[in-house]
Order: sequence, then C-alpha cells, then structure tokens
Amino acid sequence: MKQIVVILSLILLYKTSFAADTIIVHKDSRLDILTEKQSAVNKLTSKMTSSGLYKGYRLQLLNTRSRDEAFKLKYEYVYCGGCN
Repeated sequence: MKQIVVILSLILLYKTSFAADTIIVHKDSRLDILTEKQSAVNKLTSKMTSSGLYKGYRLQLLNTRSRDEAFKLKYEYVYCGGCN
C-alpha cells in the first residue's frame, strides 16, 4: 500500500512539473504612465547633483557690492538670454 502511494505521488509530481501551461498577463495601462513619469524624473535628476543643483560650471559675470545690479545682470542672462 505504501509503495502504491509513493508511485502515485511520483507520477503526479512528474506530470505537474512538466506541464506546458500558458500564462496570461493582464497589464494595467496605468503602469505605462507611471513608467513614463519615472523615466522623466530620472532624466531630470541625472542632470542634478545630490544637493539639488545642476551639474556644470559657474561663471562670474560681475563683481559688485550692488545687489540690485547683480540681480539685474542675472535676470538678463538667465531669463532673457543676454537681452539689453
């Protein structure tokens, strides 16, 4: 009796281990949107350092004690692209 149970369990194990079933995946469309958002965040953060500043160089355009003059020059080069 014990041998029959062992043989039947081995046959059952053999059948289930080599089963050729198909897997159907139901993908949520929100995963694509989330992937695109994460990709955009990764592209943006790859340009930044750990402190939140952008990688690159700093250029000193003006040496003055006048804060207003410094902000005016910064505005012209950063926001206007060097407009007068």
